Amino acid sequence: MKKFQKAAGLAAVSLSLLAIGAEPLLNSDSAYVLAAKKATKKSTKTSKAKKTKKSSKKTSKKSTKRTSVKKTAKKAERTKKSTKRTSVKKTAKKAERTKKSTKRTSVKKTAKKAERTKKSTKKISVKKTAKKAAPTKKSTKKTSKKVVKATTKTVKKRTPIKKTTVKKQTLAKQYQPKVKTGVVKLTWGGVFAFSDAKKYITNTDKMPSGTYYQFEKWVDTYQSGKQVSPIKAYYTDGSSKVVGSVTFQVPEALAVKYAYFVQDLTVPVNGKIDIEKDIVTNNTIPANAAKFYFCKEDGTTVAGPDTSKAGSYEYHIKAVYTDGSIRLSGKITVNVE
Repeated sequence: MKKFQKAAGLAAVSLSLLAIGAEPLLNSDSAYVLAAKKATKKSTKTSKAKKTKKSSKKTSKKSTKRTSVKKTAKKAERTKKSTKRTSVKKTAKKAERTKKSTKRTSVKKTAKKAERTKKSTKKISVKKTAKKAAPTKKSTKKTSKKVVKATTKTVKKRTPIKKTTVKKQTLAKQYQPKVKTGVVKLTWGGVFAFSDAKKYITNTDKMPSGTYYQFEKWVDTYQSGKQVSPIKAYYTDGSSKVVGSVTFQVPEALAVKYAYFVQDLTVPVNGKIDIEKDIVTNNTIPANAAKFYFCKEDGTTVAGPDTSKAGSYEYHIKAVYTDGSIRLSGKITVNVE
């Protein structure tokens, strides 16, 4: 054992000398020296192995620490991103809810404002009517300003879009009857009928079947002068229109144109009487243009006096002209002696 310790000491010395560059110590106990060398080599290897193990443990610990730090950083980033996304979604939903709520509240507010403005305008109109009894310049200016403000606050109503429908043209618009031009002469006291209007339409053949024509105004043929009567056309579809008018000329009545005078008459008993020769004087009536009759004051025709008996009789003379006109004379007396 002691030899081995010596050899080990020598070996250690020789190794240190080798490290310096000197020659190692040699003796007879070289085997011990070799053994010591081997022992020192083993010890150095074990020490190195322990050091490498410790360093590997340290590096492994450091690497694990680094990986754990990286993992935690990544998790933190992921959580941040997820929280950001959820926060963005929540804020968007809240914004939508707030928009909806604001819209509802704004609609309610506008409706309430419209009602208030209506009430205010009504009150203002009532105040205006009360103040109109004694108006002043200042009051009119103030009320006009209030009215302008109230009208600006009122809610505008949307005008509904009207659907345009094409209407079919009526027969009254499609057809135009032509009325006879010029003046139409009538006889005094002649017949005038409303239904005679068709006679004065010149293009009845071009009008639709069933068209009816009628005068709109009565023409008095017992009144001399010009008279105008419009014609109206009635169509089968219910439409109608005034198509024109006709001018009529009613001549002067013969009774007006030709006057006469009368005189009293005295005849003998059983005498004959000729009214035109014996009673009518200043006769300007054309021959056969009128006939004369005895009549009462109201124009009722009566028989002449009875000349077979003496007496005095009172009559009126009536002249009936060929145009239908009549003229009554004053009272006359016929004496039969």
